[in-house]
Amino acid sequence: MPKLILLITLLGVFGLVGCEQVAQVAAVLTPAPTYTPYPTYTLYPTYTPYPPPAEVSATTPVPVNPAPTPIPPTATTVPVQLTTYYWDQDGDGFGDPQTPLQASSQPAGYVTDNSDCDDTDVSVNPASLEVPDNIDNNCNGQIDEGTPSATYYLDRDGDGFGDPQSPFRANSQPPGYVTDNTDCDDTDVTVNPASLEVPDDIDNNCDGEIDEGTPSGTYYLDQDGDGFGSPDDSIEAISQPAGYVENNTDCDDSDPEVNPAAAEIADNKDNNCDGRVDEGVT
Repeated sequence: MPKLILLITLLGVFGLVGCEQVAQVAAVLTPAPTYTPYPTYTLYPTYTPYPPPAEVSATTPVPVNPAPTPIPPTATTVPVQLTTYYWDQDGDGFGDPQTPLQASSQPAGYVTDNSDCDDTDVSVNPASLEVPDNIDNNCNGQIDEGTPSATYYLDRDGDGFGDPQSPFRANSQPPGYVTDNTDCDDTDVTVNPASLEVPDDIDNNCDGEIDEGTPSGTYYLDQDGDGFGSPDDSIEAISQPAGYVENNTDCDDSDPEVNPAAAEIADNKDNNCDGRVDEGVT
């Protein structure tokens, strides 16, 4: 019955729209083909869980699945070994304790020793022999210990008597030094304990007294050689020095024609040193 109704309907439509349109309608009305769907798939596989772990103690290892990949051991760091070195300025093999330096290897000019008490002198170190030179040669804190020595004194003026203020110890006598130390003026060769005392306001014989026990006289310079001395230039001495006289009456010691024994002449000078000029002459 339904097919008949469908046929009648198609005939009616055919009469209205024509054969081509009817064919299109018939195509639409034709039942759709039947399709078989894809089989059903499970998206994720089903895993069987681990059974609940049995009660374990704190020391029982808990199994891990999968087992972790072993981690390679880390390389062990070896600490650098540092050594303390000391600067050896004079190159004698003994270092200055005031110049420490830590390094993994010995730097040039440095040593491991630190017992040099004077690193500027190659002859001063703990291996040196002590000599009498006022220096601690062997760095033991003592000076000239155990050395046969003598003390010498500088003799600047070469008179054989040394200056007590300039001692020097040595195994043998150094040039310019003497064993004596009694010179009271080592810059004057005429002053020493062997000199004679003269009245010159100097302690000539270094006995602590000046001009003691000397018969002294005063002499005056006679510059022009006329036998009369200048009152402005005098000296005390035991005996008359050359160029000096005992009188001091020359009023012009640069002119031999002017002195108390000269005759007055008309020359506008006080020739006879009487305080007058050209007196009694015309």
